[in-house]
Amino acid sequence: MKTQSLRATARLLGISHVRLIQLRDTGKATPEADGRFDPAKVAAELKRTLDPMNDSKILGTILPMNGKPATIPIRRTEPRLPVSQFDARTKLTLVRAEREAFALKKDREEVLPVQEVREAWGGMLTACRSGLLSIGDELAEKLAAETDPIECRALVDGAVERELTKLAEYPANAA
Repeated sequence: MKTQSLRATARLLGISHVRLIQLRDTGKATPEADGRFDPAKVAAELKRTLDPMNDSKILGTILPMNGKPATIPIRRTEPRLPVSQFDARTKLTLVRAEREAFALKKDREEVLPVQEVREAWGGMLTACRSGLLSIGDELAEKLAAETDPIECRALVDGAVERELTKLAEYPANAA
């Protein structure tokens, strides 16, 4: 591939020209004798010399090779967690804000304790289960005497509908 200017090479690599200057100054990107860069050679150098944890953006860029775009294969790794004091303070501030927001919702009774919700659901499910299980006893004699299949279905549908209506009307403060 022919050599390119610093800015053109940076564009092909998907980085800023300032970053390419930094890489050149640290010896991670070597220009040709005329001061220009061979993008393919620079990409190979970067792949070999850069830390995949910090420079994964550069390593995963697409470079034109022989007129066709080609991706430089790299092994992706998780980025490092920020360790600066500013980032730690920012995270601490965010956590405190979330706690205050949650405390405010709790004071306004917009959230419920988990145990209270579990008890309410448990009561609803128990009531529904016992109601649905009682349908057989309730309809046994009527269905035994009935000969019309359409009437049998209507009796069962009516009983199930009644139990589901009871479930829908279950009091919200049942716990």
